[in-house]
Amino acid sequence: MWSRVLAGVGAASLLLLAGCGWLVRLWPPQHLPPRLSGGWELELEAPVYAEDLPSGASGGLGAVWRRGEAWLWAQVIAFPDVEAAQARFSQETSSLTEAQESGLGEEGVELVHPPSGLVLELFRVGARLVLVGSLAPSPAEAPTAEEVRRAARRIGQQLPAVPPAQAGPPPEVTCAPPEETPHLEVLQVPLSLDGTANGTLVLVLEVVPMGEEAGLCRCRFDLYLKCIELGPEDGDPGLRGPGDLFLAGILGFPWGEVTFLTEEVAALPPGGGVEFPGKGLLIASREYLVPCGLQNVPINLNLVLRNHNRVDLLDLLAAFFWSLARAQPQAQPLWETAEGLSRTYGPEAGEPEDPQAAAEEVPGTTLGGGSTQGSLDLPGWELQFEMQVTAHGECWQEAEDTVRCRVVAGEEGQVLLTARSEPPTLPLTIWALTLPPWASFQPAAGVGLVQTQCTFVPPAEAVGGTFELVFQAIAAEGGLAEALRLILEVVPPEGAG
Repeated sequence: MWSRVLAGVGAASLLLLAGCGWLVRLWPPQHLPPRLSGGWELELEAPVYAEDLPSGASGGLGAVWRRGEAWLWAQVIAFPDVEAAQARFSQETSSLTEAQESGLGEEGVELVHPPSGLVLELFRVGARLVLVGSLAPSPAEAPTAEEVRRAARRIGQQLPAVPPAQAGPPPEVTCAPPEETPHLEVLQVPLSLDGTANGTLVLVLEVVPMGEEAGLCRCRFDLYLKCIELGPEDGDPGLRGPGDLFLAGILGFPWGEVTFLTEEVAALPPGGGVEFPGKGLLIASREYLVPCGLQNVPINLNLVLRNHNRVDLLDLLAAFFWSLARAQPQAQPLWETAEGLSRTYGPEAGEPEDPQAAAEEVPGTTLGGGSTQGSLDLPGWELQFEMQVTAHGECWQEAEDTVRCRVVAGEEGQVLLTARSEPPTLPLTIWALTLPPWASFQPAAGVGLVQTQCTFVPPAEAVGGTFELVFQAIAAEGGLAEALRLILEVVPPEGAG
């Protein structure tokens, strides 16, 4: 009898190794299907990092199938037991206001976003949540709703084993703001959420001189977002992934206020950070006529950081591709496409009268508010105009703006003219107002620094005469002007006459 039991075990092992269908189905496959009906080929598959999964999940697996310039994608999230999966499904779907029951799995909903042509199926199979959706750069290229449902049914019937979740690399947070100057102020704004710190924003305010009008200076005030360092709250728990961040605020000067509401500027997880290149991302700009050269002008900045959840489907879509791109760098272009859709259908930039009220009208949550003060020096205009004369003869300074030279007929002389502005952002031109017919001159124009030359060769008939050359430099569209004079006394060559 004992020998018969051993023989039975051996027979079962042989059946399993031989691939007997009813025994193979006891073990889930290791991967998602390599192809889906309709010509969809698996492009990549990767496990998802633990911190990119909803709380309570034990593991996650993501994959993307491609056909032309469109994709189908799937995420399978494992939970320790059915009860945990049921609770998470209920929690996630309770906030999806536009979801419709789908009949997929043991419980499921469908999300459709007609403007983008995208569809998303979210359903539960036992202790697993499954998301199957589409991605395309335009509605015309998006897979049909039936293709997404058909793929969801197939994947739901062949769910793979989900590897245990592993921790991913910690987020890198760096910020190197530009060096401050009299006309460039770096502003750090600590964020507070319900009395608790939740990150820091770094902004840069720059004064750009535009010209002079009626004794005042026209300046453009540009406000840049340089860095975001997010604290422990991103406002997007569960399957919604990293927070889709936007800003609203007021920049105050003694002469007025600049209000701003930005579009989506970044998607960040808790503790994440981003640094924008150069001076940063321009979020507000305004021109004012102000007293030239005014110093220690006080400024005040008040702002609020929020995440937006304007389109549930796109929030879930972007969250998936964020996590997939972190786990598999090949998915980075897909994440950028998903992020672009999130921005397209996110908040619109503007200058509302009440920025905070306007921000709160956008579905989402506040991640913190803050304020800071600073000061700026306003540009004063300066124009430097110089003249350097090279001639066969002798020259001397006759007055602050006048040079007199005794030059020889038939010999070539040169005048080098240089105009500089402060600040070095003013448009400059150099003209000749008075010239003798035997002088050659080319006007010049530029920004900040301009040089040009005048060449002269006095003829023999000019001997004994005195001639005046007058040059003018103009800065800031006529607001500043300087003139220089060169007086030439023409003498005969040595030994002549």
